[in-house]
Amino acid sequence: CGSVQGRRAGAVTMDMNPALAVRSAGHLWDLPLRRQMMLVFAFLSIATTAVTTVTLTGLSEARTRADLQERSARIVRRLQLQLQPVVASGDQPAARDLFASYAGDREIDGMAVYAADGTPIQARGTHPVSLPPGSADLRAHEGDFSAIADIRSRGGRSGRLYLSFSTKAADDSRRRDILIAGA
Repeated sequence: CGSVQGRRAGAVTMDMNPALAVRSAGHLWDLPLRRQMMLVFAFLSIATTAVTTVTLTGLSEARTRADLQERSARIVRRLQLQLQPVVASGDQPAARDLFASYAGDREIDGMAVYAADGTPIQARGTHPVSLPPGSADLRAHEGDFSAIADIRSRGGRSGRLYLSFSTKAADDSRRRDILIAGA
């Protein structure tokens, strides 16, 4: 009994006997054709599912990032117009009310409006302590997008807008889809 267990344990290790490996591989060919075909189809199904899942996940990630970047640019353009009076007067309650309307948006991590010197007028969520003058742009970082834009009021005063968008909700959804596909 002890020698049988010893041989089984030896067959599992990486240093297995080459004669055993040939005999095990040959054993597959000894199976009836029907069983061989079932094994081949099962393997192909698993391989196809894995390749398809990886491909679709990559495409989904690229599409999600592009959609989020497009959405962030749309919100920035809208807020640039809506925040002109705030920049002109420094009206914190008006900015707070405007930012509160975006409080339910799970993709927006933070938003802030800054005076021309970089000091915050009003902010919510994750944002820089100050935003010194510089070029307006849209930046992509690992796991989020940060949109920064200049605001010019009709009275001539200027300020800056900062928005931080998170990809966490989309990443969680993608992970869930992968787990479902793998199950």
